[in-house]
Parts: sequence; C-alpha cells; structure tokens
Amino acid sequence: MQSTERRETRQKARSPPSTAHNGRLRIITHVSDTVAGAHTSAAFYSLIETAKANDLEPMIYLHWLFATLPSVDPDDTDAICALLPYLVDRDRIAADLAHEHAHTPAVR
Repeated sequence: MQSTERRETRQKARSPPSTAHNGRLRIITHVSDTVAGAHTSAAFYSLIETAKANDLEPMIYLHWLFATLPSVDPDDTDAICALLPYLVDRDRIAADLAHEHAHTPAVR
C-alpha cells in the first residue's frame, strides 16, 4: 500500500496544477522534451531577449513578426534578417500594426 501512495505522490509532484498559466508552461516544457523543441525554445528566448536588449516590447515585436513572416520569401535571407530585433525599423513595426489595427473589425 505504501508503494502505491508513493507512486501517486510522485505522479502528483510531476503534474503541474491545471491553470491557464501552467498550461502555457506545460506546452513550453513539452516542446522542450525533444531536441527540436529545445532548439525552438532557444530561438524564441533569443528573439525575446534580443527584442528587450533593443528596447522593443517583446509581445508587440512577436505579434508584428508573426503577422509579417507569411509575406516574406523563405529563401530571401536578407529579408528574413531584416526582421531581426536589432535590424528592424521601429517605424515599420508601428506603421504595420496601425494598418493591421485599422483593418481589423471591432469585436462586439
């Protein structure tokens, strides 16, 4: 009986509580369970920290980046590099987001 209780206790200790915040943490942890996931996480963390180091708000930068990437040719290395936080034009981000916001219908 004691071994069953210990096993259940260990299982509970490994399982994070079910909340929205911990849900995001579970996704990050799950992605990091693989080599490819670890590389993906490292790329995101690098983008976020580089955005901060260049006085960009990371969430605004990432929102802009994900909105912009589909229109960039994946074979155009120069165009992709131009989107990096230390090379991006702040006025371009502001203009693109303002244009996107102006063309987004209001949610009621």
